[in-house]
Amino acid sequence: FSFTTLPLSGSILFASGGDLGIGHSPTQFLNLVAHYNVSFIIVGGDLAYAGAFPSCYRRWDQFLNMWQTSAIKHSNGDIIPILAAIGNHEGAQYVPNWLSWIGDYAPFFPKYFPQQNIAFDSYSTFPYSTYHYHNILNKTKILILDSAHSSPENGDQKNWMVKILNDSKTEGRSVKLASYHVPMYPSGREFDGFKSVEARENWLNVFDEGNVTLAFENHDHHYKRTWKMRGGKRVEEGEEFGTVYLGDGCMGVNARGEDGVGEDRKWYLAESLAVEHVFIVYLDEDQGVMEVRAVNINGIVFDNITISI
Repeated sequence: FSFTTLPLSGSILFASGGDLGIGHSPTQFLNLVAHYNVSFIIVGGDLAYAGAFPSCYRRWDQFLNMWQTSAIKHSNGDIIPILAAIGNHEGAQYVPNWLSWIGDYAPFFPKYFPQQNIAFDSYSTFPYSTYHYHNILNKTKILILDSAHSSPENGDQKNWMVKILNDSKTEGRSVKLASYHVPMYPSGREFDGFKSVEARENWLNVFDEGNVTLAFENHDHHYKRTWKMRGGKRVEEGEEFGTVYLGDGCMGVNARGEDGVGEDRKWYLAESLAVEHVFIVYLDEDQGVMEVRAVNINGIVFDNITISI
């Protein structure tokens, strides 16, 4: 296989989605994304749906075979790299915040995706972090987070997030993106669900203080686009800072629920639809713009947003 490294400046095209599984639908989405010739795909958890069961290793074989035969750029035959976040179907569902480490309950994910070699010396049996960051172009930083499936949301991971986002200010990286599995602003589940509440309690102020531009959430098998949010509230028109949350992980699995319209739409959602989807993101630092298109399995763009960066 071959791949192409990213440009150091200018513009880039990438995709983001989550909750794939194996079979016809995720294969069709990968083929669709390959037509766009994206530089990489962010997958926000629930890849092979193998759980934490060693006996399910064949699902990983099937998933990786699907990727290497379908996620191939149509322009030059390059394989499309993956930036993967861990989901509840990769690990032992959820880690309580009073535990510091249960890495051994995710037997495959960190070994198949050692995407940043941060060694934890005190945990020599599990040397790779399930959260990591990536600098792209001149001004952009991408954080891939673990929503408590192998590492708790508080403690080491939260301290790491604060440091990375603070470093981005001195590095001049003003565009900050994040991807993780469980949504802080769910579209399909209840706003007061314990995992979303726990995520907001631990991460929301970190996102606000770090001025995260855009967050890709997953897990709910539904489409959503929030209003620009800050401090747990909708940002007023004209205010510079705030985070848009896109989701919620439906790049292969069947969509859940119904379209959210009128009073049935949660207060923080600008759009809510029961539709399978993937995001195609055009990021142009020179022009100061990020364009995000939501594309369904038939290749139709059904929603979009443009963000000044």
